[in-house]
Amino acid sequence: MDFALSVDQRAMVDSVRRVVRDKIRPEAQKHLDGVPWKNLKALAEIGVLGMAVPEQYGGMELAVFDTALVLEEIAKGCYPTYGRPR
Repeated sequence: MDFALSVDQRAMVDSVRRVVRDKIRPEAQKHLDGVPWKNLKALAEIGVLGMAVPEQYGGMELAVFDTALVLEEIAKGCYPTYGRPR
């Protein structure tokens, strides 16, 4: 069984990783006490906010594993952007 990521999965993770590295991580401390709107906007620009939403509603309809890959990269840079306990 091959557990390697597909070309598309690697490209998606690389795109998110670049946004996290360049835009999200440098300002992560600013978002510990508020909603990280700037980070959400940066993620919206690359289209990952609707990753689990069905295509018929404007989303990407990604598989659960693909969504987890993206969320993992976001959480590495700024856990409030990923989602914090309420």
